[in-house]
Amino acid sequence: MRHFNASMLILAGVDVAQIARRLGHSIETLLSVYAHWIDKGEDEANSKIEAMLATQTTTLKVVTSENAHHGPVTGQQAETTPVSA
Repeated sequence: MRHFNASMLILAGVDVAQIARRLGHSIETLLSVYAHWIDKGEDEANSKIEAMLATQTTTLKVVTSENAHHGPVTGQQAETTPVSA
């Protein structure tokens, strides 16, 4: 019953730290004893990653000399006089 309980809690997505505490184990022990046989995680993880990426609307913009923000990037004061070469 203990193995079944631990395995079902892991599969249900209960926080592993909480499960380990309730069983009196470390997280390492919990995962090595009760979770090593669970083969469900990869598909579920991939689904979660794909869902997260599908909601992201990242627009990449190429930085050119025309659209770059000119100025010091180190927090230094900008020079007011041009520097001669």
